[in-house]
Amino acid sequence: MEILIDTHVHVYPFHHADRLLQSAGQRLRGWARTTDPVCVLMLTEAGPHHFFDQLAAAPSLACTIRPTPEPAALCLSWNDQPDLWLIAGRQLVTAERLEILGLAMTHTPPDGQTASATIEAVHQAGGIPVLPWSPGKWMFRRARVVQTLCDRFDSDALWLGDSSLRPQGWPSPRPMRDPTRRVLAGSDPLPFAGEEALAGTYATRIEGHFDPARPVTSLQHLLRSDPAHITQVGQRNRPWTWARRLKTLKAVRATMATSAPAPSDHVQADGRRPA
Repeated sequence: MEILIDTHVHVYPFHHADRLLQSAGQRLRGWARTTDPVCVLMLTEAGPHHFFDQLAAAPSLACTIRPTPEPAALCLSWNDQPDLWLIAGRQLVTAERLEILGLAMTHTPPDGQTASATIEAVHQAGGIPVLPWSPGKWMFRRARVVQTLCDRFDSDALWLGDSSLRPQGWPSPRPMRDPTRRVLAGSDPLPFAGEEALAGTYATRIEGHFDPARPVTSLQHLLRSDPAHITQVGQRNRPWTWARRLKTLKAVRATMATSAPAPSDHVQADGRRPA
């Protein structure tokens, strides 16, 4: 059985969620070699964002949403289209300003722990810890932190994540060239409108058994497959697309910073709120 998984998916409030999910499923099926693949989106929600919990509690999409025996999975379908599996997960920020993904879990460990402690916390929560590539975060001083984590945690304890944001032609980072490492691909939509179109453009292909009655357990088993059986499908960004996305992200963050209310509107200098 062919399973196609986007392992790094964000759904932000300014994304059109129904469009993101439906088009991502169609895009994943477009990468398939077989006629009936299993298509999966693994959420990596950060901070205050809890799209999976909100969807499970109060379905709000133009599709059929079916709960599963495992609370970290939902099954979505649109009319006569094949099912799309949605799996809960979190993105955590470490003290070293790296990101660790916790795939296939509902518990949220706190941000701000060391990277090593965060990886351990993801294991304790029953998730799959992934160290995802990110622009600038695997270079310079933090490159040593990445290598230290790879030295400490073997391939059964830490997965690596490749992103659509790593430009085509960019050499694979040294940790990803280790043949014993499992490298999972994901689209990583950024936090601004229009990025929902990127979901499903870069993903992971695995051959194996998928049990609809135990989707989370099945996926966790599949993600532990021999590294040689885990491959990447789809496309990473061309350099100019990568530059445009990062430029837009920088502009959005600058706008958010300059449009924020003055501190005096919220908290006085002594820490008290205005009367």
